[in-house]
Amino acid sequence: MSPAKSRVRRRLLPVGCTVLALAGIWLGCADETPQLSLREGCSLTSDCTSPLVCAFAKCHQACKSSRDCSNGERCVQSDRPYYVCQKQGCSRSSECLGKQVCAQDGQCHDQCQTAKDCLADQVCTAGACADTTELVNGALPIVTDGGSGVGQRCTLPTDCPGDLVCLRGGVCGAECIGDKDCRKTFVCQPVRAGGPGRCYPSASTDAGADATLDASSGDANDSGALADASGGSDASGDASDGAATQGLAMQLAAGGNHNCVVLDDAKVKCWGYNVYGQLGLGDTSNRGDGPNEMGSNLPYVNLGVGRTAKSVTSALEASCALLDNAKVKCWGTNGSGELGLGDTSDRGDGPNEMGDSLPYVDLGTGRTAKALVAGSNHVCAILDNGKVKCWGNNERGQLGLGDTNARGDGPNEMGDNLPYVDLGTGRTAKLLMLGHRHTCAILDDDRLKCWGANGAGELGLGNTNDRGDGANEMGDNLPSVDLGTGRTAKVAAGRVEFTCAVLDNNRVKCWGAASSGHLGLGDNVSRGGSPNQMGDNLPYVDLGTNRTAISLSSGLNFTCARLDNAMSKCWGYNGSGQLGQGDVNVRGNAVGQMGDNLAAIDLGTGRTATSLSGGGDHTCAILDNGRIKCWGYAGSGELGGGNTNFLGGAPNQMGDNLPFVNVFGP
Repeated sequence: MSPAKSRVRRRLLPVGCTVLALAGIWLGCADETPQLSLREGCSLTSDCTSPLVCAFAKCHQACKSSRDCSNGERCVQSDRPYYVCQKQGCSRSSECLGKQVCAQDGQCHDQCQTAKDCLADQVCTAGACADTTELVNGALPIVTDGGSGVGQRCTLPTDCPGDLVCLRGGVCGAECIGDKDCRKTFVCQPVRAGGPGRCYPSASTDAGADATLDASSGDANDSGALADASGGSDASGDASDGAATQGLAMQLAAGGNHNCVVLDDAKVKCWGYNVYGQLGLGDTSNRGDGPNEMGSNLPYVNLGVGRTAKSVTSALEASCALLDNAKVKCWGTNGSGELGLGDTSDRGDGPNEMGDSLPYVDLGTGRTAKALVAGSNHVCAILDNGKVKCWGNNERGQLGLGDTNARGDGPNEMGDNLPYVDLGTGRTAKLLMLGHRHTCAILDDDRLKCWGANGAGELGLGNTNDRGDGANEMGDNLPSVDLGTGRTAKVAAGRVEFTCAVLDNNRVKCWGAASSGHLGLGDNVSRGGSPNQMGDNLPYVDLGTNRTAISLSSGLNFTCARLDNAMSKCWGYNGSGQLGQGDVNVRGNAVGQMGDNLAAIDLGTGRTATSLSGGGDHTCAILDNGRIKCWGYAGSGELGGGNTNFLGGAPNQMGDNLPFVNVFGP
């Protein structure tokens, strides 16, 4: 610093100020007269008696390690650029300050993934930074409240007695009151907001979609996790499957005839159809259609040394993962460039094609992804700047680039050469939904815009003209979908020639083709392709008396919704039992089939779904106990039962008779 700058800084200091600093970090100044004492409220460090500092709106003792603290306090990171001494009891993480979490010892700790996240003399144990003096047999002691179960260790919600729930950190608690109480990729629905005080998969990273996580599977808010939630036993999926205690399914994405899941160790497993390497296992052998192929015999997908997944999305015959470093990798079929690698060579169907040998998708200089969604043969990502890029098949303008040229199938088409999708002046995307040959985005102002194929009115624009395949059709020239007076969209789902959305009033509207009843309006009449069919003229889907929707997921020609009462319902085509009704009858194409007449899916005694993902002709769900069940078409092993037996289309195949999918082991 030059002398001139130094003199200026001295003149800016308050008269009589004594400089306070720790390890060269400016903390503030203190008058020579004592001011606020330890734990008294403050707004600035200068409010506190020297050498105390202001953090978490109270005066604290500054520290560089816990050796600087007294009274059994621990050195923790504050909401300012320094550490302070603190020890605070807790029963849930929402009671802890800043980014701290409630650990199994009933105390607030800095959260961590490795010891690198903690101070030099601390260790990372069960996601919490701790002093070595606090450990008992290498771990923090488990503190409970005298037998009620609060504080008891848990892995699954069912590990906790009574109405207690399994909170972040793996301890039982009365309820969640904020997102900090929930495991990674879950959010709290607190009692104060009318919820049950339970943790549910996040819809912000999902689509699998939770639309953002995985809309290829049509999941507008479900197959994802963060896109999510949180499976198995012997190859038959025996309901006694004790292996489920080994882990949780966090986010699930169903493709055409395969599925991928992110487990709670952030690793990925895929099963089902594999002729193009979409399972990422270095061969073309299906998994799940024969004995001894699931559980511990099902390999993890090799994403690269040290790499894990935040979410997965499944295209018709390909898969992609959003990794822990916010980069993207894709594998499987690549005929349209949907892997985004500048060629049309499949990946994952032969040795040495996965792991570090599988390149990242080039999203542009310095760009990373926040959300990733696949359609049948195209993929889109919301980038860290809120803008959208799409690649792969573009025959109907589904990439939104003003032409019909595929992207990603040749050199120099990705990275900085791949244009952003023009969503309108100043507009960014919150959520994405990718159908067969169309794409939709919920914008930052909650409006819904769709582009691509529109032969059945799936874009909801009152005509059947494709959008995005010619000049001047995107951006401010692309109208938003009219959902009704004052109505906006929260999540969306869709697949072949149809689209559905959960609106801001938590009710559902669907438009596009209706040949199999998948619009749920009691007829086979398409909507959205002619004037006066959208907006207030478009009926709501009847989900039952006073029932509303939390999320949606769509398969090839069917749609599923998770309802506000934790039940799930599906409607549309049902030739393989994918609606889970114990028959193969279509629902939603005739009067009297919807509403209270449409039965909720029986997932087993006391079981509900925390996410749903529709595939081609099958459906999978992550249940509230963190395990997976699938039903419908099974010709390629997509149900993971070690056979090719369809389920859900005959009596006594659902409920407790429907086996769990074994993705863990033994």
